[in-house]
Amino acid sequence: MFSQEIYNLVKKSKGCGWGLSKVATANGIQELVRLLKSPKGVEFAMVTDFLTLKVLQKYRKELESEGIYFDGVHTVINPRFLLVLGGQVNVEVNGYEVSQIYAKRGVVKLTAIENSFVTAEIKEGQLIKEVFGNAKVREFKK
Repeated sequence: MFSQEIYNLVKKSKGCGWGLSKVATANGIQELVRLLKSPKGVEFAMVTDFLTLKVLQKYRKELESEGIYFDGVHTVINPRFLLVLGGQVNVEVNGYEVSQIYAKRGVVKLTAIENSFVTAEIKEGQLIKEVFGNAKVREFKK
């Protein structure tokens, strides 16, 4: 098992058997990040606070390189996937790009231009959006 600490956090937050088994068999942080980005992982992250600030800070580099932010101010262009757990993320999606944005907390400043398509699921966070051209933004509130 790569991280007993993360396993215990998932278990404490009543993670399902499938999730616990995946965490238990993960061989590294990349596998855990992939699990977090899966549909079940995103859903779990949006409804629980299972990751502590200590764990998030420990793996900041790996999380941010995969589009997962929890504090600070960041700017990203054309992300396929974005999970905002806190902080502020300025996002531009342009051309024919498609983007999935999930914001549990924090602020997402979105500029969608040209023919881009963005879905944004917002829980306690805030979405500030500007849409230009033929761009489409579908917003879902949790």
